[in-house]
This record gives sequence, structure tokens and C-alpha cells, in this order.
Amino acid sequence: MTRLTALLAVMALVALACGDSGESETAGFSPGEQSLSDAIRDSILEDPEADSPFGTDEATCVGDEAVKAFGVDGLLELGITVDNADPGDAFEGASDEQIDKVIDVTLGCVDFAKAFVDAAAGDISQESAQCLGDGLEAEGLLRPLVKAGFTDEEFDITDDPESGAKFFELIVGCLSAEELASLGSDG
Repeated sequence: MTRLTALLAVMALVALACGDSGESETAGFSPGEQSLSDAIRDSILEDPEADSPFGTDEATCVGDEAVKAFGVDGLLELGITVDNADPGDAFEGASDEQIDKVIDVTLGCVDFAKAFVDAAAGDISQESAQCLGDGLEAEGLLRPLVKAGFTDEEFDITDDPESGAKFFELIVGCLSAEELASLGSDG
């Protein structure tokens, strides 16, 4: 279970990694709003990692939706500017409400359940990974994992008894006996 928890944490931590670059096609923004949205997108896409859940579409969505959710003034308050649009910087000094809003924007743009399936599929079967990914989303367990990844907070899903029980039920219900046995081994 520790190996799978670590996999979930790694998947959440790569959430700020990137993919390809592209131009935003969202209409209706002022030039300043569009510039800020594009800067956020470009910041997300700046340092590509192969297992990132962020492609151009996801990064564009985050940029656009962040501008819609916060407005230019709200993003500036968070320290997000055209010259420094790193979404990771938004968490330094942000309120819980602001952090929740950033997470809402991100969860609305990125299919983290799919990203989990893609990341876990090498260690467990595709069917088991899909079951876990769907279950994490359905049980509301993706949000705390994503939040921990964004805020660099230490997070162990088993610290909360209710979440830990849900997670354990998912593992037992989704993984085969062989996969369960391999969780305790190093290879």
C-alpha cells in the first residue's frame, strides 16, 4: 500500500509539469486577460515531463479558467503576472479559499483519474489502474492528493480514517491477488 500511495503522491506532484506549447483560442478576453492566460499556459508547459497530465489543451484550460475564476486583479494578488506566471507561486501566502479555487480550476481542466491510470498501468494491470482511478475520483480522494502535490504538504491518505478506509477498499476491490501481493515486495 505504501508503494501505491507513493505513486499517487508522485502523480499529484507532476501536475505542475508540462507538455507542448500552443496559443490560447479563448475568445472574449481583454488583451490583458489573454496575455495573463497565455503566460500561465506557457509557464505550465515550460518544463516538459513525459508523465505529466498537462498537455497544451489542459494548460490552456487552466490559464483561461484561472483568469475567469480570479480575474486579473485576483491573480496579481496571488503574485501571478505575465512575467511570473508560475502556478506554483500562487500557493505561497494564499488563503485556503484561494488554494481551493486553484484546485477547482485544475480539476476542471485535467483528468487526474486518467493520469493516474496512465501512471499506474506499468505497475498494475490496465483494468486495476482504471478501477482505482475511477474509484479515487468517485470517492473524492483525488482532491486531497492534488492539493498535497500543489502545496508540498506532506500527505498520507491513511492519516484520515475515513479516506484511509475508502482507499483500502478501493485497493482490495480493484487489485488482483497477485497485484496485492506485489505491493509488499520491492520488485
